[in-house]
Amino acid sequence: NRSSFHVPAAIELLGDLYVALEQYDQARTQYAKLGKAPSPYYKQKSALLTGRAWQAEGEHQEALAEFEQVLQATETGPAIEPIRLAATLEAAVSRAATGGGQQAAETIRQIIAEADAEDDDLLARAYNALGEAQLAAGDRQAALFAFLHVDLLYSSASAEHARALSHLANLWNELGRPDRANDAATRLSETNLSN
Repeated sequence: NRSSFHVPAAIELLGDLYVALEQYDQARTQYAKLGKAPSPYYKQKSALLTGRAWQAEGEHQEALAEFEQVLQATETGPAIEPIRLAATLEAAVSRAATGGGQQAAETIRQIIAEADAEDDDLLARAYNALGEAQLAAGDRQAALFAFLHVDLLYSSASAEHARALSHLANLWNELGRPDRANDAATRLSETNLSN
């Protein structure tokens, strides 16, 4: 039923599955369908998701172009603001991946400061992004603390928690703490088994 209000959620889910399978072209094809809706919400959501697919593929310049579409859109409102905030965060992640680690870290810190304290998913993603930006800038100690935030405070965001544990296992080894590295690796494998 093409007129069902469930269609956009189904399209997004199918796109997400393609990303998980690393079939990025198919994911972008699905996300583009959302952008054909007359609603500004779906146009911005489409650009955000398409940018994330480019980002997952490691194509950060293309991702930035999509995130900029969201950030330059003039429409506002309570439904659109979370999309704009997510696009700001994702743009910072892509900037960090292309060498702008320090500037990205500042943007991410601002997002963390302004985020709703109850939004565990956004905060977990933001702290992971901050850790990755700090890794890109060469600050392993600061990255460690960012990933620890996710581990200790936002473990309910399971995908982001697993991402943080993966980074922690590597960082603890690099910092000469194999006991903590083993703990993070063990908890990561337990997390993967339960998912």
